Amino acid sequence: MTKVITRYLLPRVAAFATLGLLVGAGGQASAEGTLTGKALADRYSQCWQNFNEANWDEFLKCYGPGTPSVAPGMLPAKGGKAIIDKHAKSFRSAMPDVIGELQLMVVSGHNAATIALMHGTHSGPLATPAGEIPPTNKRFGQLVAHGIESGPGAIASKEWFIQDGATLMAQLGLSKNPARAAMEKGAAAIAGGPVVVATGSAVEKSNLAAAKKAYALFNHHDKKLAEGASPDIVDHDQTAPTDITGIAAEMDHNAGFWQMSSNVKCTTPILFAAGDYTVAIGQLVGKNDGDAPAMGIKKTGKSFSLDYIEFIRWKDGKAVELWPFVNSMQLAMELGLMPPPAAHAQK
Repeated sequence: MTKVITRYLLPRVAAFATLGLLVGAGGQASAEGTLTGKALADRYSQCWQNFNEANWDEFLKCYGPGTPSVAPGMLPAKGGKAIIDKHAKSFRSAMPDVIGELQLMVVSGHNAATIALMHGTHSGPLATPAGEIPPTNKRFGQLVAHGIESGPGAIASKEWFIQDGATLMAQLGLSKNPARAAMEKGAAAIAGGPVVVATGSAVEKSNLAAAKKAYALFNHHDKKLAEGASPDIVDHDQTAPTDITGIAAEMDHNAGFWQMSSNVKCTTPILFAAGDYTVAIGQLVGKNDGDAPAMGIKKTGKSFSLDYIEFIRWKDGKAVELWPFVNSMQLAMELGLMPPPAAHAQK
């Protein structure tokens, strides 16, 4: 990987549009139908615990036999058994002491998403689409994002999991690119957390409208995007070595991204609100048809479609905190800046 991954293939769609390598967490199968609200939150939390305890029989109840898993950087898997075998068990084999500590859960209707601190020791071989990584005996610890849609017969009728692979590689000593140091402790208390369930309040409706407007402004490359953010906004982008603070810095990142892709936009097929938070699950799509010197990237002429999950905390109609999640290695491969998994495997 080149320094491009560090400076930009850790793309942030900045103030509102910024955007795995781990396990799905779900809830309990429901014979009666789709779980929603607090019932969904309770079962979702329990399935994180099932993973932490390696209780695979109970964990299997979190999924349906055909549940699709969107998890860039992981082995392809569909259905509960495949997801557990290829994702959960595989990762625990590599990191036997791995734990997922819930930092924030946002639930609205049949949609739910979490931020978790995953940490452990890489003491076993790690299976990846690019081949097996021998034990490094290094500690890793990073925030990851997971999202689900609940459906009849299974809490996770669909799941998304986003973890930045470049950060993981750096923490394991396999990359010299700047990255966040391994975390052992998460947030003492994420504002309003850790579990936030939608109530249908006026504030939630207002925040949802603000988020829709923000994503629309980003898609039109409109600098008025800054008007919807706090001057002191903090971007906890996990692909960056440190947090990005202040609206000027956020808009600089946006400007650079618009420069490298004249048609970039965020799709938001899933966008929901609960309490002070909104969550977007979708894709960042466009064509790299421009240079971005400040980010160390030259145009490749290649199109990209990057999976992301983004959490935004709002206060008085302004975005005050962002938690964007993307696997920067997915973008690097799509732009041809690092070999795809098949090329790695052949070597």
